[in-house]
Amino acid sequence: MRTGGFMTAGIGYVDADAHNAEIEVVNDAEVIFNFTLTADNGIKFGAKVEFEASGTSENADEYVATAQGSFGRLEIGREDGVHDRLAGEAPGGAAFTSSADGDGFIFDYASKEMPFNLDSEGRDSGDQLKIIYFTPKFSGFQAGFSYSPGGAGNGGNDGTSNIGANDAEVIEFGAAYSNTFGDFGLDLGAGYSTFQDNRFAVGKGDRDQSYSFMAAVSYAGFKLGGQYGVTEYNDAGFDDVEGLGLGVEYATGPWGFGLQYTVMLGGNGGDDFQEDDWGLSAGVDYALAPGVTVGAVVEYGEADKADPVLGDNAWAVGVFTGLNF
Repeated sequence: MRTGGFMTAGIGYVDADAHNAEIEVVNDAEVIFNFTLTADNGIKFGAKVEFEASGTSENADEYVATAQGSFGRLEIGREDGVHDRLAGEAPGGAAFTSSADGDGFIFDYASKEMPFNLDSEGRDSGDQLKIIYFTPKFSGFQAGFSYSPGGAGNGGNDGTSNIGANDAEVIEFGAAYSNTFGDFGLDLGAGYSTFQDNRFAVGKGDRDQSYSFMAAVSYAGFKLGGQYGVTEYNDAGFDDVEGLGLGVEYATGPWGFGLQYTVMLGGNGGDDFQEDDWGLSAGVDYALAPGVTVGAVVEYGEADKADPVLGDNAWAVGVFTGLNF
């Protein structure tokens, strides 16, 4: 058995159009248990349980049983699906900030997401109970499939999902490629999801779909690339959601730097899905010791429709400490 986990703690200053400037204190922590047993035929059986150690929840938010061998890897439990795990994210997220994946002060922490982040709709089935399969990696390539039946009778599934309601049936496919060619590196990712969206009375039961793509190249410590995602709704009166993230990051020794821009190219009119919403995040982090990272972030976002908490625009600056053990 292996025990590990992480803790992130930070403090920042948030200035939003809709309210007075305020100090935000953020904290996120998990304790993770991993169990592994190897059978005589070489197949490795295991389990992973992640316990939330911060906030008001002290329950396991992810738990999964695994079997791994020459056939690939099979997982059953509450875990993210293959679309989210294989499609990848835009570069540019330093250790504590990234507008595409939602980390930061005005993009995630303190429940502030401005603008809409590219992971929070369509591609992310959250921790719904599901069955997941990954192929073995071959010459830098790996593919996967996952299925979540949804519904109230699937073993007590109450995991948070960003695809419709928690009872959404979700089918996901994903693929990733990563390789180096001399001094150059190439990372590619793609994913597709189809799901039964039960949020809306009009068109309830129609199957919607989402797909996303990521590409990045790296050289001499620099990494440059982008991420594009679309969620297509079949529900009457609900427009498609389309977003783009572009970023660059640089690493040298213990230092890491990231800059990222995210924009909504199409939105459905909801508070978090407005066309032309955009955000910019920049961060720097430093590996102070093995497992210890400190950093600082600066973020800015503008929304076409006034957010009830942040208004039309907001900016933030903060410092963080991250522990991994």
